[in-house]
Amino acid sequence: GPGKAVAGADYTTTNGSVVFSAGEVLKTISVPVLSDAETEPDETFLVNLTGAVGNYAAILDNQATGTITVNTPGAVLISELRTSGPGGPGDDFVEIHNNSATPVTVGPTAWALVASNNGCGGDPVIVGLIPNGTTIPARGHFLFTGSQFSLTGHPTGDGTTIGTGDAVLLADLGQDVNVGLFNVADILNLSSVAKLDGVGFGLNTANLCDLLREGTTLQNAMNSTSEYSFVRKMTNPGQIPVPTDANNNATDFVVVSTTHATAVGDNASPQLGAPGPEKRASPNGKTLTQIGAQLLDPAVASSSSPNRVRTGSGNSGTVSIRRTFTNNTGGPVTALRFHFYDITAGPAPVGTADIRATSSSDTVATVTGVGVVTVRGTVLETPPAQPNGGGLNSSMVPTNTPAQPLSTGQPLANGQSINLQFLFNIVQAGTFRVFVTVEALP
Repeated sequence: GPGKAVAGADYTTTNGSVVFSAGEVLKTISVPVLSDAETEPDETFLVNLTGAVGNYAAILDNQATGTITVNTPGAVLISELRTSGPGGPGDDFVEIHNNSATPVTVGPTAWALVASNNGCGGDPVIVGLIPNGTTIPARGHFLFTGSQFSLTGHPTGDGTTIGTGDAVLLADLGQDVNVGLFNVADILNLSSVAKLDGVGFGLNTANLCDLLREGTTLQNAMNSTSEYSFVRKMTNPGQIPVPTDANNNATDFVVVSTTHATAVGDNASPQLGAPGPEKRASPNGKTLTQIGAQLLDPAVASSSSPNRVRTGSGNSGTVSIRRTFTNNTGGPVTALRFHFYDITAGPAPVGTADIRATSSSDTVATVTGVGVVTVRGTVLETPPAQPNGGGLNSSMVPTNTPAQPLSTGQPLANGQSINLQFLFNIVQAGTFRVFVTVEALP
């Protein structure tokens, strides 16, 4: 009947033995779900345990109910991570993202960040905790950092730098381990019900590793010392960027690197870009109704000057994209940050432009009916250094121009606008895409 899953249509019947070795406390039972195109309510199936054998073996609860739910993006997600870096195997981090328009408060217990252990053969271990009562801002982040974290100088947007993040990992992740976030703090309470998100690597697809991944795993980084990270992709339905969450790690994430011509472990062709970890103090994502964007000169086409200015020709020169941003948040904004979540920056196929973000200085432009206006430059944020230019997940901020809004001690008032340009070096000519998320700090 309605709400009841059908074997062979909604899931694959599963049976077998669950064997606990000495000292083991957790096991998983994986039930394959069969996706279909129908629009259905949540559907349930039963899991039955029988025939306990062994010393001290007793079944206290012999039946559980599994629920197949509609695939909707999670409210709290793992948005970026790496398991090594230039600083060594402890140059790791895990960024958590609040994918909602309201703050999320951790509770009623701490939340555990859990990693696989001994391949997939041992009980998972808690490698980090988000303390009970912690508030993750709307569209904001929480950052775990490792013992050799090297991006300590990355700006938070409030005039400080990341340092050690919001919490230091209790233990470094280890090479290509699976990682899961759970809304419980006790290892014995881990379950698919308590799971908020998971990311898996390589062949970690058995036993408890299945609890710490979603769908097809990511390719191994193999303790790469490149300046890389795995970044959750973004889409822009209704032009409001949202993280992808198809419950499939391989399609939800992309690996970026500042040296994209060099493989990252098993990832032969990373995309040009940069790790960009953010913490709770970093600027939070805004919608177009909060930070409105329009053409610098609405009277002319977006591809025409002064909205877009091209220098040079062929596979050289630059392209400058100019826009006006208006603060509609209801209060002053002290910092703006722009994250590239879609950009045709190397490698680019023939016919597609390879454009790479670079810092620029202030300039002027003539706007129809207004006259000459100042257009502020933007600066590619470091670290990390980006010798090949900015790409996916790179971020830019307005130049620190004295006495101008969004400079030191000069907030952008509610209702006030700022003209900005984003400058790109052209490595290969062709059609291009550039999309940014807009983040602001009150």
